[in-house]
Amino acid sequence: MFDQSVEDADFQGGVFCKELPNGRASANITLDFTSIRARTTGGDEFVLRYGETNLEMGGSSGRMVFCRNADKTVTIFCEDKKFPKALENASSGELRAEIERVIGNRKQESRRGWGMFWIGATVCVLLLIGGYFGIKQGAKAAVHSLPFSVDETIGELSQSSMQDGFKEVDDPKVVAAIEAIVERLEPYSAIPDVKYQVRVLDSPIMNAYALPGGYITVFTGLIAESESAEEVAGVIAHEMAHVTKRHGLERVTGQLGIVVGIQVLLGDVSGLLALGVELGQYATQNSYSRLQETEADLEGARMLYEANIDPLSVVTLFEDLKAEDPLGLPAWLSTHPDTQGRIDRLKDYAKTLPVKEYDTYDDIDWADIKSRLEGDKDEDADKNEVSKQEDKKGEEEDLDEVAKEDAEDS
Repeated sequence: MFDQSVEDADFQGGVFCKELPNGRASANITLDFTSIRARTTGGDEFVLRYGETNLEMGGSSGRMVFCRNADKTVTIFCEDKKFPKALENASSGELRAEIERVIGNRKQESRRGWGMFWIGATVCVLLLIGGYFGIKQGAKAAVHSLPFSVDETIGELSQSSMQDGFKEVDDPKVVAAIEAIVERLEPYSAIPDVKYQVRVLDSPIMNAYALPGGYITVFTGLIAESESAEEVAGVIAHEMAHVTKRHGLERVTGQLGIVVGIQVLLGDVSGLLALGVELGQYATQNSYSRLQETEADLEGARMLYEANIDPLSVVTLFEDLKAEDPLGLPAWLSTHPDTQGRIDRLKDYAKTLPVKEYDTYDDIDWADIKSRLEGDKDEDADKNEVSKQEDKKGEEEDLDEVAKEDAEDS
C-alpha cells in the first residue's frame, strides 16, 4: 500500500512546452495511479504517464525534479522536497529506479565537497591576485568545450521568450529566398550539421541577428535597402559566423558572476542555461566585442568565398548606403564599432584570396522579393484606410442618431 495522503497532495510547480505562450507556465501538479498531471493557470493540461517519464534533478537549489517525456517536448517540474517520495508512492514503485538514480547523482555531487573546498581555496588565491578576471576568461574559454546542444537549448529558450513586437512575414517566397541564402552557406559552416532556423520580421530596421544554436532573424528593412541577394548573404554569413564561433555563449559568460563562472569551468551549465534567456536582449543590441566582430567578419568572408559568393558583398552594400547618406549609418553597421577599420580589414583579407569568378543567386528574383514587401505594406495601408473610413462613418451615424433623439425630445 502507498501513502494515500501523499498521493492526494497537490504540488506547485510548472511546465516547459513550446505550445505555451512563453514556452513555460506555472502549474498545479497532481499525481494519480497512472500519470503526472499539470494544469496551468491558463487552463492548459499536460499529462505524463509514469512508464514514459524520464527524471532529472537540478535547478539552482539542486532539488528541483524535472519530469520529461521521451522526446522532451513536455517538461513538468516541481521543487517541493516531498515530491520525489510522492512520485514513488503514486507510481507504485514504477519510478523508483529513476528516483534513486537522480537522488544518487545528487549525493555523488555532495561527496565532491572536499574537492570543492580546495577549488574554493584556489579561487580565493586567484581573487587576491586578480583571479576574478581569470575566472571570467576561463569560463569563456570553457564554453568551447561544451556540447553544441547547450547552444541549441539556450537559443530555443531565448527565441521562445522574446517579445519583439514585430509581425512575422509569412510570404512563402520571401521566407524561401532568405532560407535559400542560408542553405547556400550552410555547407561551409565551421560547425557541421547546425540546424539553422530562419524567420523574417516586418520592421524598417536595417538589421539581422543570430541566437546560439542557429536561430537567425532578418528584418525587412535589410531586404528593402539591399540591391541583391548577395548583399544580404554578406550580412547573414556574418551572423552565421557568430553562431559557429559561439560568441553568444561567450557574451553570456562575460555577464556571469564568480559562482556561475566556476560552475561552467566544472562543466555544470545549469546557471548558464538559467541566464541564457537574457541572450535575446543582447542579440538585438549587437553587443559583441571588437574581437568578436572581427572574427565574425573574417569567418563570414571565408564562408562567402567558399560558397563562391563575393566576400566583399556586405562591404559593397554599406559603402553604397554611406554614399547615399554620409551622416547616417544603417542599424546593423552603426551598432558595430570601428566601422571603417572593419571594412578595411575585409578588403585586405579579400586581397589574400585567389582570384576567381563568383556566382550569383540566379534562382532568386530579388526585385520580386522587394516588391512583395512593398505590396504587403500597401495592402496594410489600404486595410488601415478602410478601417478609418468605417470608424468615421460609424461616428457620423452615432451623431445623427443623437441629433434625432434631441429633436424628438424638444
